Amino acid sequence: MTATVTMSLSNLFATPAAASTAVQCDQATRHSWQVAPGIEAVLDSGLGGAAHCLMLRVQGSGRPLTLLLDDCVAVEACAAGGWLLRRQAHSHRVYWLPRPPLLRTLDEHARIRTD
Repeated sequence: MTATVTMSLSNLFATPAAASTAVQCDQATRHSWQVAPGIEAVLDSGLGGAAHCLMLRVQGSGRPLTLLLDDCVAVEACAAGGWLLRRQAHSHRVYWLPRPPLLRTLDEHARIRTD
């Protein structure tokens, strides 16, 4: 049985000193680092640090992973897809968890037949 890996979402946004810089351009930087065996974090920062996008790459399937949502008080469906994590009133960060891509089957008129 594989042990569950537990991570704090807010801690993942703090780039450790050991992170490698994969890409850097005018206003954007990409850092990556190993969070746990088989789990890599990739953090894109842009607009002078005002915007961040975090991706977790988990190798293998069926690996249990728990994300602690820290000061999030509610999860809401978002019209653009995915979920918004509503936080305490004093927080300036907003988390959006996008809906993963779906494999769709289209008919000859480009209408979605199956998701």
